[in-house]
Amino acid sequence: MKITNIKQKKLQHIKKFLDLKLLFRTGSVYLAGGALQTLVNPSIKINDYDLFFKDAEYAKIAKALLEEVHKAKKIFDCPRGELTTYLVKGMKIQLITKFYYSSMENLINTFDFRATMFAYDGETLVTTRSAIADTKKKRITINVIQFPVATLNRMIKYAARKKFHITPEAIVDFVMIVNLSRFDEDQLELYID
Repeated sequence: MKITNIKQKKLQHIKKFLDLKLLFRTGSVYLAGGALQTLVNPSIKINDYDLFFKDAEYAKIAKALLEEVHKAKKIFDCPRGELTTYLVKGMKIQLITKFYYSSMENLINTFDFRATMFAYDGETLVTTRSAIADTKKKRITINVIQFPVATLNRMIKYAARKKFHITPEAIVDFVMIVNLSRFDEDQLELYID
């Protein structure tokens, strides 16, 4: 995706805030999801920054950088070690370590809503046409459902907090996928995001 000057300015703001030069120096830390929606739709407010990783070693490096260099305050640590949330300058930075991803393409293909399918490694922005269209129109359509309880909760949050419209197709897709799938106990938990 080509980045216009306006979008480049927004990326520069995000880079400055996260100090991506430091965090992304390895090329294996990915900023992904909702914070990048602002590149397409300026009416969307950044609530937090979600960081994903190529492997556990990069997550460990990012935690150390946040704690030691940025003096970030840890405000939440998932008992399973799958999510750590820090507070930096009044903004939440979440390190998501439930899964690791060999590429940004692999990462965004796991996202439940198409509108959230954005990832950035400090140099390259990866997204889809449907992510751009859904974000511009503030609509929820389903990409994939791996955690149905969490997805349903996120649908409600996106509608209430971000004023996204849940499309009729998303409702049908959600019901069909849930009815036709078998989920294990872990997939039916409500995670904190």
